[in-house]
Amino acid sequence: MKKILLLIIISTLFISCDKLGSDIIDYQVGNYEQTLIKKITADSIYSIKIKDDSVYKIKIDFLKVATNLSKVKVQLIYLSNQSVIQEFNANIKNNIIDTSIILHNNYKNGKYVIKVNGLNIDNKIIQEQSPLAQIFFKFINNNDNTVPECTELNLPDSLYAPDIFIISAKILDKDGLEDIKKVYFITYRPDGTTNGTQFEMFDDGNYYSNGDINAKDGIYSRILSLPVNTTKGNWKFEVYAVDYSDAVSKPVSKILLVK
Repeated sequence: MKKILLLIIISTLFISCDKLGSDIIDYQVGNYEQTLIKKITADSIYSIKIKDDSVYKIKIDFLKVATNLSKVKVQLIYLSNQSVIQEFNANIKNNIIDTSIILHNNYKNGKYVIKVNGLNIDNKIIQEQSPLAQIFFKFINNNDNTVPECTELNLPDSLYAPDIFIISAKILDKDGLEDIKKVYFITYRPDGTTNGTQFEMFDDGNYYSNGDINAKDGIYSRILSLPVNTTKGNWKFEVYAVDYSDAVSKPVSKILLVK
């Protein structure tokens, strides 16, 4: 059996708060005394490009509403920089909040959260640190999209197995780094074959787990281990970047000589 390059990944476990592509958007429910939520439903626009301004509908059904909860404050927040894009108050009628948000075509692509806070009769937030509900989704506009690009790829020229090394790549996107959905690489064996596995790279500032020094600086990294029985020869590493419009950058490659 041909010996292959085993990529042993040293990484932490990440748990996502959003189940992408579901009919009901993922949400988190806060701890409001005497207030119980039965169900939250919202439009799913993940991976959908909107041509013009679009209505995003939200409905929250309560089992019970606290007596001091008179209405709610609804905020649309862009998660990349925590900026509040929209904010308004909505009334609770018959234990139901049925409202909507206009998503404008000029909004940036990326992750958003709709935060719902309860207001008392004085229009003051009841528990600001624990929102009544948070609804997460990813948004894609229909503006002219710029394809991301990899401008730099760094890894050793050669190594003797066994060894540990870091692969890193500089990624640019004129639409902003928040438009980067994924960065990954594929390896090619010395005989030119590959199994096509996509190994994700990270820009999270977690050096000890992923080899990345600074978070959100556009440099994506990954720590790799080169086993003792690695096949000798020229291994090709090919890096790709994907944005939220699913546009893929041109591949950038580099050769690692295993001695």
